[in-house]
Amino acid sequence: MRIILFSFLIYAFNLGYGQRTITSKIVHNFDIAEDKITNSFDKNQTFNISFNDSLLIHNVYDEEFNSTDSQIYRIIDIKEKDGLITFTALSGISGKKYVYMLQDADDDMTFMQYFMEDQTIYVFEGPSIPLKTFSQE
Repeated sequence: MRIILFSFLIYAFNLGYGQRTITSKIVHNFDIAEDKITNSFDKNQTFNISFNDSLLIHNVYDEEFNSTDSQIYRIIDIKEKDGLITFTALSGISGKKYVYMLQDADDDMTFMQYFMEDQTIYVFEGPSIPLKTFSQE
């Protein structure tokens, strides 16, 4: 069953909302308990997501768009429910796991990071484009 679901998700992602590069300049901190955005901050960054390659690549830039940080994460789990794709990315440096969410509604993609301990969600504001992956399966 897991292989069938994974194959479906790869097919769906290849249709346009999975293999993505997301550029974010503003991050909104959404408090789940309060059900509202509590603050926003500027942060130039890109997220390259390839479910075919099981990779998330996160790049951070300064105000002049010079790279300040770059890291590759292994995607270790993917789930889809009601149009919300949730995936877990594993850091090879710290060994920590990070939960991200993609939601595609009305041709508008939303990319988020979930922090269970704080009951908050970072909502990354910015455009996305298709990503040309290494593995073309």
